[in-house]
Amino acid sequence: MSAGHLEQARAAFLQGLHTLEAGDWLPAAVTHRDGIATPPQQYVRQLFDDYADEFDAHPVKQLRYPGHQL
Repeated sequence: MSAGHLEQARAAFLQGLHTLEAGDWLPAAVTHRDGIATPPQQYVRQLFDDYADEFDAHPVKQLRYPGHQL
């Protein structure tokens, strides 16, 4: 996308947010629409449940966090 196409970029960005399965909350939060400050409880629960199995390995293997060795 070339410079000067702000509205097209905005639309593409918002479309991408909708694909994250966060419903309408994430786009509204990013664009400060509707005074939305917190995500729905079910979204947060699902996010953490999906990450739980990888929680211990992710910081060490992917992020190369050395804290556990120190």
